[in-house]
Amino acid sequence: RVRSDEGLAYSASARFGFDAIEPGVFRISFQSKSPTVALAAKIALEEVRRIQSELVSEDELSVAKNSLADTFPRRFESARQRVNMFATDAYLDRSHTYWQKWRDQIRAVTAEDVLRVAAQYLKPDEVVFLVVGKWDEIAPGDPDDRATMAGFFGGEITHIPLRDPMTLK
Repeated sequence: RVRSDEGLAYSASARFGFDAIEPGVFRISFQSKSPTVALAAKIALEEVRRIQSELVSEDELSVAKNSLADTFPRRFESARQRVNMFATDAYLDRSHTYWQKWRDQIRAVTAEDVLRVAAQYLKPDEVVFLVVGKWDEIAPGDPDDRATMAGFFGGEITHIPLRDPMTLK
């Protein structure tokens, strides 16, 4: 929606990081013009809330499942990837049949599963934003007053200064 419907981003994506050992991180990222960063962020959070309250469409679900299933072989492209994958399997005492069943398990996911998991694991009220750019141009928001950065977190902002590239201080 941020990119294709509203035209606010050069690119936009969202994904859950999968980690069998530690909790995964849900990440939304986009590249936008400075004045539209706040609006794009607002819309992204609206979409998180939507996926927690409405069933995803069959088209959305199909695209997501096919993307995961079709790119599955990439997980095993290099020797390093295979070693890491099988070392993790050994560490977790995961069955050798796990990967044989993985695509079928992905294809079995339903819209109801997505709704249930989104409601359980996505925490839009606990989100952390990392905004990179010219704050003076980003903070005021879009010219049509649909969103400003002060509209998030009660306006509480922490500025992190850039490190000196030579000293990393």
